[in-house]
Amino acid sequence: MGYPADLREQILQQLKSILNEQLTNEKARVFLFGSWARQEEKRSSDIDIAIESYSPISPSKWNKLIEQIEESTIPYKVDVVDLHDAKEALIQ
Repeated sequence: MGYPADLREQILQQLKSILNEQLTNEKARVFLFGSWARQEEKRSSDIDIAIESYSPISPSKWNKLIEQIEESTIPYKVDVVDLHDAKEALIQ
């Protein structure tokens, strides 16, 4: 693991807080996948998030979500994938 457990948890909590704030009125599930989900992240790893919403999320809401993540103090690149737009290979 790239960072101590408490710092890792702080990073994930900050991301969770942003997602909760931006997706408050959405019926959606959020998944952590990739190296962070397996607790195998390195300092160069990005954080992979997939969002499955029950109805389409507006482009303005997506933009706001991405902007807030980018402006946060999270020291990693965060990739956010909309499962409605994801390729079948990624979903599997």
